[in-house]
Amino acid sequence: GGAGAGGGTWGAGREARSVGTRPDGGIPTILAPYGRRPEDAAWAADWLLHRMVTLFAAPPTVLPGVRELLADLRTEGIPVALVSSSYRVLVDAVLAHGFAFDVTLAGDAVVRGKPDPEPYLTAARRLGVAAGRGALLQAAGAGGPPGLGPGGRGGPGARGLRASPPARR
Repeated sequence: GGAGAGGGTWGAGREARSVGTRPDGGIPTILAPYGRRPEDAAWAADWLLHRMVTLFAAPPTVLPGVRELLADLRTEGIPVALVSSSYRVLVDAVLAHGFAFDVTLAGDAVVRGKPDPEPYLTAARRLGVAAGRGALLQAAGAGGPPGLGPGGRGGPGARGLRASPPARR
């Protein structure tokens, strides 16, 4: 992968460490190979959040079957949470397109973001569901929490499912 005038490289490893993370962790990872100062990360995060809110005004592309799954879960009375690394302003921008969850947890509402178990355990607690009795559907690259898998902190009943987004063109 290439880099800008500041030098550095961008590759799959750096992308994996930044996609699906909170801005306070992802932005410094993105800027590091370019020799940017820490205060540049705060400016970049602010700019990026505002830009993303603007972009999220357009309806999002939804993976096939997601809307149907959410509707089926609601019909069956199964509580559903959205746990996101994105900050609340971005979560709300997406929710404005008609998505409904019993609980939403944004990345800026927890001390430790994904892949730490804290966001998932917090959402499960707010749903009134034992973490070991839940299911995790993961779409972003940050990966599921290591403590919620079978035998982990989430208990032996926790299972994760990964939904892969369409390949880039």
